[in-house]
Amino acid sequence: MSSRSSFSNIRAWVYIVISLILVALGAFLFRFSTQGGKGSPQNLQFNTAQIGLERQLPIVPGVSGFDVTKVVEQVGPSVALINTKTEQMLFDYYRQPYLSRNEGVGSGVVIEPNGYILTNNHVVANATSIEVTLPGRSPVAAELIGADPQTDLAVIKIKATNLAAVQIGDSQNLKVGQPVVAIGNPFGFDNTVTTGVISALNRSLPLEQGVWLEGLIQTDASINPGNSGGPLLNALGQVIGVNTAIIQQAQGIGFAIPIHLATAVVQNLVNHGKVLRLGVFAETLSPEVAQRIQQAVGVDLSKRDGGVVILGVQNGTAATKAGLRPGDVIVEINGRKVSRREELMAIVQQLKYRERIRLVIYRGQRKLQLDTRLE
Repeated sequence: MSSRSSFSNIRAWVYIVISLILVALGAFLFRFSTQGGKGSPQNLQFNTAQIGLERQLPIVPGVSGFDVTKVVEQVGPSVALINTKTEQMLFDYYRQPYLSRNEGVGSGVVIEPNGYILTNNHVVANATSIEVTLPGRSPVAAELIGADPQTDLAVIKIKATNLAAVQIGDSQNLKVGQPVVAIGNPFGFDNTVTTGVISALNRSLPLEQGVWLEGLIQTDASINPGNSGGPLLNALGQVIGVNTAIIQQAQGIGFAIPIHLATAVVQNLVNHGKVLRLGVFAETLSPEVAQRIQQAVGVDLSKRDGGVVILGVQNGTAATKAGLRPGDVIVEINGRKVSRREELMAIVQQLKYRERIRLVIYRGQRKLQLDTRLE
C-alpha cells in the first residue's frame, strides 16, 4: 500500500470519528433544550421535596400537621370581645369638675363553662361597666371577680352556662420556632386570627414603675391594641399564653403571659379576689447586685454563687413573718431549687392559700431554714 493511500485511509477515519462526535453532541444539546435550557429549575430534575422547596405545613411534636382552620373552629367560640366604659371625675384649669368618659376594647377567653373569662388587668382596670360579646351571642354585662396589676391579669364573669371553654396547654415545655395562633379583637375587629412562631422565651418587660412582667413568651404573630387578653394557642388549639403587650415602635414583637403562671393567678383571683405573695423585693444574685448589697446593708455576698437576694421586705406579709431581711439569699422553696428571680416568682405564684412555705436561705455564711404561710 502506498503512503498516499495510507494517508487517505487515516483521513477518512478521522472524518468518521469527528462525525460521530458531532452527532452525539447534537443529540445531547437537543435533549438539554427540551428540558428547559440553562437556568430552568427543571434542568436537573431534582425532587423538590428532597431539597425543601415543597411548601409544607409546620410540624410540631405530636401533631401530624398544623391546620389553622381547625384551631380557629375549635377555639373561636371561646374568644370574647370585651367593651369597657370608664367614668372619672376630673378638674379643668379653673378647678371646675367635669366627668370624663372613655371607652375601651379588648379580648378575653372563656376558661369555665359557667361564665368565667380570663383577660388582662389593663383591659378592665377602672372600668365602671364591662360588656362581653361571644360569637353568635348578644352582648351581656360582666362583673369583675378579681384583678392583679403586677401580673396584668384579671378574671371577669358573665351569667351563662354551657359555654365553650378552652383547653389549657403546656407552657413549660415550649420551644423557640414552635408555630402559634393568636385570636383576638384588634381595634374592635372581632375574632381576628394571626399566625406566627414562638420567637423567644422567658422575656422580661417593664409594665409600669417598679412592676415587671416576667417569663413572657415572645411571638411574631401580629398582636395589636384590642388583642390584649386573647389566647395564644399551640397547634392543638390549646391555650399556652395570654396576649398582653406589644412594642409600639416594632413589628412582629408581641408578648404573652405563659398559661401555667396565669392559671395560678386565676385560682387566687377566683378564690380570694387577689393574688397571694411572699412579700419581698428581690433580684437574681450577680456580682453587680452583690456589690450593691454590700454598699447598702454591708453584707458580703461576693462568695455566694446563685440564688435570689432580698432587697426589701413588705410589712405584714409572709416574708415578714418568716423573718426575712435585706441581704438574705433564697436558694430553695419547698424543696425546689431557686437560682433566678423568675424561678422564685413562678414557684410562689403556684402556691395555695395558707400553704406552708419552707425557705432555705443564706444569711452571710450561715445556712438557715425559715417557715411561713401565705395569708
